[in-house]
Amino acid sequence: RAAVLTRTDVATSLGLPNEECMVDLSIVLGNDYTGPYVRHENAERRKLYRRSLFWEKEGPMMMVSGGGGGGSIDELNWSDVGSIVDFVADKAEHGFHVRSD
Repeated sequence: RAAVLTRTDVATSLGLPNEECMVDLSIVLGNDYTGPYVRHENAERRKLYRRSLFWEKEGPMMMVSGGGGGGSIDELNWSDVGSIVDFVADKAEHGFHVRSD
């Protein structure tokens, strides 16, 4: 018997407020486009990518280390995917979406 998982099911199981947040999560954790930067062998290049991320809300832009939810992206434990998911969910609950320069 096959199981069908929808984007909404996956987002809910991760604790994200909606399926659109999966795009934000993939930008932060790495996808086909951002993965080479996220997993670069040079730690400084990985940090450079992370610092290029910012959170945008309707209206003025807010840097990722700024308000709209708790914590700074620099303070995240990058080996703890759960804490990154929580960080993205918190930002999304405050109406922010991630962007990169």
